[in-house]
Parts: sequence; structure tokens; C-alpha cells
Amino acid sequence: MSDPSTSPPSPGPAFPPGYPYGAPPADPSLLSEPGSGRPVGDAPAWTPPPMTGYPPPGFVAPGFVPPGFVPVPPASAAARAQATTALVVSVLLVIPCLNIFALPAIVLSALALGRTRTDLPTARLLTRVAWIWIVVTAVLEIAFVVWSVATSSPQPVPATPTP
Repeated sequence: MSDPSTSPPSPGPAFPPGYPYGAPPADPSLLSEPGSGRPVGDAPAWTPPPMTGYPPPGFVAPGFVPPGFVPVPPASAAARAQATTALVVSVLLVIPCLNIFALPAIVLSALALGRTRTDLPTARLLTRVAWIWIVVTAVLEIAFVVWSVATSSPQPVPATPTP
């Protein structure tokens, strides 16, 4: 018996004469647009229309600033990145043990994030104080873990009864 996966495919069904689907076209006019009399492959290439007084959509002239757009200065972007990093780190300090000492760092870094575009010196100051709270929180968390490991009493070994 032959293996069906290695046998050659059987030929398809025989199409009746005049059947338009599945068989190569006998008439080359079937390859053209209706009413044009020419094949589709001979169509001329499309050329864009000449430009009028308006630029194409999405075109922006060099140096053009759209109305309502306020560019962000690099110093403000840097302060915003530092405040965002402080916020992420302080939130990550709260997660493991619900460390309430990180809450002031969250508040301060969120305030700094809000002031990066309006009051840059205050935003930098708030970010610096938030990082101080983050360091204090990390030190307290490490100290708490060390203290809890050092003061934990080992489990007493149950005494085996002597026979």
C-alpha cells in the first residue's frame, strides 16, 4: 500500500467546456478591463497631479510650529525624567512590605512631575527631597530585614523520647 503523504497529487476534476473558473482563459480579452479592449498589464503608470496652492497632507515646513504646540526644553525634559524615575522607584519600594516610609517620596515625586513645565527649580528641589526619602526608606527596609533575621529565634528541635 502506498503512503498518502508521498504519493503525487491527483489531477483535479475535468472542467466542462466553457467553464470560466479554474481553467486558463482561452480568450485574452478576459484579462482586460471591460470596455477598454486592452489588457490590464498595459495600463499607463499613474502620475501624481500637479501641485496646487496647498501642500500635501502631513507636510510640515522646516521651522514651522503648529498652533498650540509648546516645545519642551531639554532641561525640563531631564527634570521630568528624573521625577518619573523617582516616582517609579518609590512605588516599587512600597510594594514588597507596604513600606509607609516611601509614601512621602511618592507624593514629592508626583508633585515634582507636575511642576516640571511650570516651575523648574521647585521641581528639581522636590525631586532631590524625594530621592532623599527613597534612600532613607531603602536603608530602613534593609535594617528591618536584618533585624528580623537576627532576632528570629530558631525553631526548637523536638526532643526525642528515650525508651
